[in-house]
Amino acid sequence: MTPTEAVRLLYRQIALRGEFPVELRVPNVLTSNTLNKSEKNEEIEYFDSLEDLTASWKEE
Repeated sequence: MTPTEAVRLLYRQIALRGEFPVELRVPNVLTSNTLNKSEKNEEIEYFDSLEDLTASWKEE
């Protein structure tokens, strides 16, 4: 899908629904802090595989 197609689809959904088709929310403090750190390349973890990623969740 091209950006132009995506925008047209968005506008079409707005016209059909009469409202914005996606819920927009302000991120909570944890999400906001995580996004800010990632923009600064701070505390970023890298994984070699999906299995390594999911294994890291179990360690906590």
